[in-house]
Amino acid sequence: MSNLPLPVLNPPVLDRSRPVVRRPVELATHLGLKIYNRTFPRIEAAMFLAEVITHLQGRASRDYAAEIDQVSEAINGELARLEAFATGETRQLEKALRQAGAAGEVSYTRPVRVELTMRTPGMRRYAELVARVEETARALDQSWYAGAVS
Repeated sequence: MSNLPLPVLNPPVLDRSRPVVRRPVELATHLGLKIYNRTFPRIEAAMFLAEVITHLQGRASRDYAAEIDQVSEAINGELARLEAFATGETRQLEKALRQAGAAGEVSYTRPVRVELTMRTPGMRRYAELVARVEETARALDQSWYAGAVS
C-alpha cells in the first residue's frame, strides 16, 4: 500500500477572478519603459478607485456625487490634453521623417512585450496613451538617426 496522499476529488478554486481588458504593447524606448514602470500600476489603481470604489460607498457616494463627477471630468480632460499633445508630436516627427526621405532603420536592443491589464473602461485611454508615447519616442529616434531633427 502506498503512503501517497489521495488526490482531492473537488479541489477548491480561488474566487478572485475579475473582469479585465488586456492590451499588448511592445516597449523599447527609454521613455516608454519609464512611463510604464513608473506610472501604469499607480494610474490603474487610481482609475479603479475613481471609477469603481467611489461609487460603492453608499450614502457617501451620493453625498459627494458632484465632487466625484468633477474628478472624473478632470481626469478625462487631462487624458484628452495628453492624447492631443502626443498625437501632434508624432505627426510632426513623421512629417519630418517623410521630408528627409529616410526609411525606418532603427531597432532596439531589448524590446519588451507587455500586456497592459486594465480593470476599468477609462483605463483604456491611458493604455492607448502609453502606446502613443512609445510611438512618438520611436518616431523621434528614427527622425534623429535620419538627420531630420537635431
